[in-house]
Amino acid sequence: MAACSGGSEDETGSATEAGTTAVEAEGACECDPGAEDESCGEQLCPVAFLHCERDCAASSQGDEEIEHMDCVLAAMQARTPGFVAWVFTQDVAPSWSWTGLRIFADGSAAILRRATAPCQAEGAPASSGPDETVLLKDVAYFDACLAEADPVARFRCMQEPVQAALSECAPRVVTCE
Repeated sequence: MAACSGGSEDETGSATEAGTTAVEAEGACECDPGAEDESCGEQLCPVAFLHCERDCAASSQGDEEIEHMDCVLAAMQARTPGFVAWVFTQDVAPSWSWTGLRIFADGSAAILRRATAPCQAEGAPASSGPDETVLLKDVAYFDACLAEADPVARFRCMQEPVQAALSECAPRVVTCE
């Protein structure tokens, strides 16, 4: 299993320097979020979950789940180096998606995606990617997310943290048998 590496100090730069695309997240998509060696960085928060029955118009999230969302949003807001993840499930499909984010102090991140595919109803992910290195949205965006009272809106806010994609590490792949 490949360990994540943000590159050496010489290879990385600030994501805010004009014209610079070398960021700490370069090469970070190769981590294994399931590994016990924390190759994706320290797990900063419990995994945040949102389950919707139909249209997600309303959700009764418990206090603990809201705390998990707040933890993930606060980690993105503060650019806390480490790993966070969230899962969305919905009865209509039925389907689920898992998103993992390895955060770096310069505001860059590696985003990893896994999900069920339209050709399956349950089981291991049949869809992955695209995995990318990205720049996170600015701090004000996450301030607004944390101020959002509706748990569904807060979760949706958490699902859209990307200001700009920097590079694709792995394309979207769907494998159904």
